[in-house]
Amino acid sequence: MCLALTGKVLDVRGKKATVDMYGKRRKVNAEFLKPSVGDKVMVFNDFIIEVIED
Repeated sequence: MCLALTGKVLDVRGKKATVDMYGKRRKVNAEFLKPSVGDKVMVFNDFIIEVIED
């Protein structure tokens, strides 16, 4: 069983993105998907695994 958290992308720089997850900012790997600022994403093990559409 895995636990992926959702968050909002605040900044993208190269292969790293800053994501706000429940009020805490984390730098995560954005190498597999190319998110844009403002996107909602799912994060697992500091990797963005999915971009969530509204």
